[in-house]
Amino acid sequence: RLAARGFVRQRVARLRLGTAARPSRANVGSGHDASSRAPALPARTWRTTRRASDDGTYAGWHLPDASKARGMRVETLFVLETNVDDLSPQIVAYALEEMLAAGALDAWSVAATMKKGRMGSLLCALCDKTHVDTLCEILFQETSSLGVRVRACDRVSLDRSFVAVDLGVGEEGEEGDSVHVKVARLGGETVNAHPEYDECAAVARKTNTPLKTVFREAVDAYFKQNPSS
Repeated sequence: RLAARGFVRQRVARLRLGTAARPSRANVGSGHDASSRAPALPARTWRTTRRASDDGTYAGWHLPDASKARGMRVETLFVLETNVDDLSPQIVAYALEEMLAAGALDAWSVAATMKKGRMGSLLCALCDKTHVDTLCEILFQETSSLGVRVRACDRVSLDRSFVAVDLGVGEEGEEGDSVHVKVARLGGETVNAHPEYDECAAVARKTNTPLKTVFREAVDAYFKQNPSS
């Protein structure tokens, strides 16, 4: 009760001795001093503040300047989610594709056990504020959902870019294929380099080469063409 009213209990115990004679029990009482001033909290690198966002309600994360300088950034996004237990898997897949095409940054489904033991799906999407209404409408139109939960969240991400790499010279001196590699950097150093799937799949089918080989060659080509990364 003291904590709920803004008091902090200190480790100071005091005993009080009474004057009345009580044969059944000792006439001694104890108490604790309480202070209305909370002790200082240790400084944290990550902290929430009660700042208002565009909708006036969300308290977001603050990144320290040192993290920003190393290429980290924070942005406020929104997570949409709904539970369904009466949809064909084909419709679930189609709804996810439609949300991605409409501007969702990501869309996914998770297997879930619903009430009465029914197997269902948790459909989710990640987007910015401008796409919330559109994605909710897609969920209502394409699924059996009667309600969509929307919550704000902060995403901390790295600076990224797409770099085109040459996979080498083709047969009989023909120009070789090129693909794009998504590169993420932290503190100026490449910490992740991943080739684009669709482009690598097209090269694999065209050259009758295993996809994993094309992936490996694309990553090797990136670091060869960017030795300072």
